[in-house]
Amino acid sequence: MKMYDKNIELLKNCTLEIPERYEGLDNIRYSETEVFEREGKLYYIYQGVERKLESDNFEKEFELYTSKIEKNKEHLIFVLGLGNTKMLEKLIQEKSGDSKIIIYEPNDQILKYVLDNIGLSPILVEKRVLLWWENHRNLQEREFAFDLIQMNWTKLACNIEIITCPAYEQYIGQFREIVNASIKKMGQYFMALGNSLEDVLQGFQQNAQNFVACMQTPDLMDLYNSYKGMPAIVVSAGPSLEKNIDILHKAKDKAVIIACDASWTACKMHGVTPDAIATLERGVETYDYYFKGKDFDKETVLIGPSLSWAQTYKEYPGKKIIVSKNDDGVDGWWNKQFDNLRFINTGMSCATLAYASAELMGCNPIILIGQDLAFTGNRKHSDFTHTEYEGENNAEEADGLMVEDIYGEMIPTDKYYNQFRFWFEDKAQMNPDIQLIDATEGGAKIAGSTIMTLEEAISKYCTRTKEKVLNEYVDEISISKEEVFKKKEEILKQTDALIHKLYKTKKKTEEHYATLEKVYDRINDNIPKNQLVNIVKKMQKGDQIINYMINQRDTITFFQQYITQTITYVKALGNELTAVNVLKNLYAQGNLMGAVKRACVVLIDECEKLKKTVEKEYDEYLEKMEE
Repeated sequence: MKMYDKNIELLKNCTLEIPERYEGLDNIRYSETEVFEREGKLYYIYQGVERKLESDNFEKEFELYTSKIEKNKEHLIFVLGLGNTKMLEKLIQEKSGDSKIIIYEPNDQILKYVLDNIGLSPILVEKRVLLWWENHRNLQEREFAFDLIQMNWTKLACNIEIITCPAYEQYIGQFREIVNASIKKMGQYFMALGNSLEDVLQGFQQNAQNFVACMQTPDLMDLYNSYKGMPAIVVSAGPSLEKNIDILHKAKDKAVIIACDASWTACKMHGVTPDAIATLERGVETYDYYFKGKDFDKETVLIGPSLSWAQTYKEYPGKKIIVSKNDDGVDGWWNKQFDNLRFINTGMSCATLAYASAELMGCNPIILIGQDLAFTGNRKHSDFTHTEYEGENNAEEADGLMVEDIYGEMIPTDKYYNQFRFWFEDKAQMNPDIQLIDATEGGAKIAGSTIMTLEEAISKYCTRTKEKVLNEYVDEISISKEEVFKKKEEILKQTDALIHKLYKTKKKTEEHYATLEKVYDRINDNIPKNQLVNIVKKMQKGDQIINYMINQRDTITFFQQYITQTITYVKALGNELTAVNVLKNLYAQGNLMGAVKRACVVLIDECEKLKKTVEKEYDEYLEKMEE
């Protein structure tokens, strides 16, 4: 086997194999005048200047690169350049253990030369090293960052180090873009880990309250490509909605119009009947202010998650499509009880759910209005959509973040709006064939979007009439009493299995918590090292329990936040064996075990309540059938 083929096999084994990343790699060409070896050192030519990729004094060079990297900590290390393979090999040897190394090679000729000529088995170590290269940079910086999340490298986010070799100085700008985008994506991940346990449990019960509705929902995939090539307009509730909603009626029958729950009233005020309404929040306030007592058009389809406030689905007069917000944890567990309950990446807002739905329907372009994602004019919402639920319509809740608006000026926003913006930007990068039009006419600039007025967007894209309205594509699902009874029994059985797993987790954490309590008093500044080692060995049982919890896909959502925060904190402490470090580690582990133990007690109780809720919903269904 050629060296190139061996290296490619290594590369695919130690990274996430996305076929598009390897397209064109074997077609890269280089000449001896571009990349070459001289006296055992690798050189390349850049803009007529010869650059050496490795110093003559290797030991001194390595010490310089790594002098600020603490030896007793595990790190996430970003390295610019693959060409200095000797340095990389030593770095990987020195940073053994759980440290992770990301190598970015911006020069295609160097990349191909190394793949063709240098064995990379000491460098491309499975589960420890990622190689990114310029050739697949068309997938964009944030696509790289998804690797870090999928490979669970975010636990080292507090211990990031960067190495830039002098021979690559002209590439530092684009390397910085990739590193910054990766850090930003990890920040998004931590923010999106999940709601508080209280919120999760609320969703847990509301899933059960929607038990019958989940059986009656059509599969969202039934709408796949139903409007291929037709434009969609997502109507949000931002302050700039007042600038152009009065012309939205011009898109009637010529675009799929999806309103957020808060903006439906504004649409109705201006004579527009949306094809669909997107709702996402689980609280009773959303029901009270946006649904209760409203006179909805029966032809408008409601799209929302399985954990929405139950009265929303029970009272809504039109057709409903229910989706799952999460493919893991309790939502994933609930989702798997129903063949027609589809998981999609809903994002974190009604607008992102609306966009995801339009994308699945094949709509192109997707036009945003009222999507300020910032406090335009120091207001949170349009006056057309604002309710007393949101408090005063001003930017007092802004947390000091400033972003560039569509006019190049700086405008206040907050961390939540920023996360929504990142979601749209990710969509624009990952699905460049779908044109994202920002016709908000104000608010934060969304990278990857095309900015135009709504008048221009309607004139350019809304040029043909839809063959059918969305309501006609959505089937009515009929269910029998026998089917409902069978589903009820299945859910009760699965809930009992969940309770069993929680009891098992509770027992493991209780036992380990007791062990930690026993060794706590033995730790002091004068403790002999051999005793400290024995204590650490006892504490390692906690790692096994954490791995057990992580592998329980239907319960991990409950504990993910605790686990991630604990691991990140412990990694930041480092591996130096001192009484202070061990004590801090013990505290963190004890807090985790105690939190999980207490959570299990609550969750077992909630599972018992869920069973009662499902029984109650079944009884109400029977009563309704008999009326």
